[in-house]
Amino acid sequence: MVVGVTVDDFRLTRDGGENMLTSTETVASADGGLTWVLNGPTDLTMDIGNCQLELVANSSGIENGGAYPFIWDTAIRWETVAPEMSGFLLPFVGIRDHTFNESSGILYVTTGDGTLHLWNVESNELVRSFQGIAEYS
Repeated sequence: MVVGVTVDDFRLTRDGGENMLTSTETVASADGGLTWVLNGPTDLTMDIGNCQLELVANSSGIENGGAYPFIWDTAIRWETVAPEMSGFLLPFVGIRDHTFNESSGILYVTTGDGTLHLWNVESNELVRSFQGIAEYS
């Protein structure tokens, strides 16, 4: 069980900017502190960019059931791509990474077999694929 989690313990940023969370977002646990849910930031993560959700340990007041304080920051990062891509299923298997070049409209997708695919988001067509570009262990 974990106690003391509040929305003030979180930071949601895009492209390294300011914290986008406000008092309108909430944090709640429906199972006595085993799982916590941050409610409300959906609209904040819709714009294109690199997002990061961080749980900040310093002065958080978060403790486990044994009154041991939470001492390490933890974060998850993701990239939000162009809204035009929303709901479109890309024809790639084993996607490992991707990045979007907004000025060219090209989505670069790397798959687990080391292939780099260039996808035109405007026409929803494959531009080109390069095999053996990336290596994963």
